[in-house]
Amino acid sequence: MRASLRALLSEIVDYAGLFPPAGLPLDEAIRNYARYRGEPESWMLGRFICPAGKLAELFSYRDLFSDESPLALAVLFRSSEETGVFLDELSGQISAAKSFQSDAAWARIEAFETRIPAEVKGEDVQQFLARVAQAFQGADFAMPLEVYELVLNEEWRNVIARFSSVAEPERPERDRPRAQLKLRTGGVERAAFPSSGLVASVIENCRDAGVPLKFTAGLHHPFRRYDAGVQTHMHGFVNVFAAGVLARTHRLDQHDILAIIEEEDPRRFIFTDDFLGWNDFEASLEEVREARQHRAISFGSCSFDEPREDLKRLGLLD
Repeated sequence: MRASLRALLSEIVDYAGLFPPAGLPLDEAIRNYARYRGEPESWMLGRFICPAGKLAELFSYRDLFSDESPLALAVLFRSSEETGVFLDELSGQISAAKSFQSDAAWARIEAFETRIPAEVKGEDVQQFLARVAQAFQGADFAMPLEVYELVLNEEWRNVIARFSSVAEPERPERDRPRAQLKLRTGGVERAAFPSSGLVASVIENCRDAGVPLKFTAGLHHPFRRYDAGVQTHMHGFVNVFAAGVLARTHRLDQHDILAIIEEEDPRRFIFTDDFLGWNDFEASLEEVREARQHRAISFGSCSFDEPREDLKRLGLLD
């Protein structure tokens, strides 16, 4: 395997087997995740995504993990369309996470994820995030990473612009910023897939605002393709992450970002031990790593098998 492809895909898949379309029971999903960690492609695997309400059920599977090799968790908190309802429920979910972590040395909560309430406007973002921070402080529970799903309404550009105030600037020690946005890139219905233009615009706006971006749903295949089942084009995870890397490296405008996202010929993407390339744009190995660390973070997927099987069929995984 070429070093640039490995850098692009390292720890890229947060496993969401509990969620549609897979919708697996916890027993099957957590055993899948434990098995994936011992397989050759484990370097592609990130966190296990688990709802806060299911944390206590994980104790039944403690023998699959250890203090030395703990279960890496992203905890999904319930969202709400209304800010007040979300904040009212937040303290109980934080308490559940704190209680679980204090008794589970074999697991490590690395992040919480939720959706920004739809009623939060751009000018409200800082106040909303401050109230979330107060809830964690009040519970005396430190959360290393916060991931907020972006609602694609008329306010999304303003939300990104104001969100930049809590997305810490890039730091030399390679730590990831403490807050990220998340873009939903698909689902089980055609309407769940945002247009390529919208994805490109979100990538460009997050790049300009210095906001790290995660993706979730719909990225089962490495390259853009038409899917007869949902009757639409599905975004490719190589397309999306290559676009994020090259957009950061070359300050690409929306036109070029869009062209990368809509590229359907895998041969147009070049992977060597020194650089990643598409058309006339290249990113060095270090630039790929830095972009993945600070801008194009990861994607949630209910399948770990589909992404790697497609890569194997294309001869990209050794």
